[in-house]
Parts: sequence; C-alpha cells; structure tokens
Amino acid sequence: MLNYNEEAPLEDILARTFTIDYEFFGEKITENLKKDGDKIFVTKDNRKEFVDLYIEHLFLIQCEKQIDSFKRGFYKLFDKPMLKLLYTPEELEQFVCGSKDLNFGLLKTVTRYMKPLHPKHEFVEWFWDIVLNDFTDQ
Repeated sequence: MLNYNEEAPLEDILARTFTIDYEFFGEKITENLKKDGDKIFVTKDNRKEFVDLYIEHLFLIQCEKQIDSFKRGFYKLFDKPMLKLLYTPEELEQFVCGSKDLNFGLLKTVTRYMKPLHPKHEFVEWFWDIVLNDFTDQ
C-alpha cells in the first residue's frame, strides 16, 4: 500500500476506509481509526496516516488493558526507580529469571528433607543420581 505508485486511484483499488475489523467471540467488530473513519477512504495522500493508525491500534490500543495489567503486576515486583538503575536487558533478565548457572551439587548440600524423606532415602538417591549425572547443559 505504501509502495503503490500506479495511476489508478488507491481508493478505487482498495475500497478501504479508516477502519479496522476484528472478530470478538465470533462477532465481527468494526472500529474507526479516527473520527468518522468509516467515511474516509484511504488515498495515496493519506495512506501513511492510515498505516500509522492501523499499527497503533493493533499494537497499542487493542491490547492496552492487557499491557496495563502486566505493568501493574510487574511494578509490584520491581520499583520504577529501581528499573531506572538497570542499564541492560541482561540485567533485567537476571533479576526476573535468576542465574543461568545452576549448581546442583551445591543445591544438594543445602537441601532439607521432610519426613519420611532423608538424604539416604532410595528415592532421594535416585533423584540426585539423575540430576547430577544424567542432565547436561544442553
């Protein structure tokens, strides 16, 4: 659409207005991308505006409630001022996911067991044998 350079008017080719259609529980919904968008055809002159509004609707407006919910939950874990101290995505990943280097040997030494399990229990020994000997870094 943005690269259309033919002589025929774009509005005749597309027959497209400043609206977006989507399905909601099986029902087709049409929303205006701007005031009276259903009455404004996309032309060569306004096609960039249409594309900008369409993308904004898809990526921002349509999922705004979900993004706001995510942000509220995220900011319960991380203070906004603290986030400003993070300089890289890798540092944020470290805070969210923890270390990528797992030391199962150390984990075994600090593990506490609840009865009837104990370090010499058959199931516990099987578990640690599998974790320490059968898992690889791949």
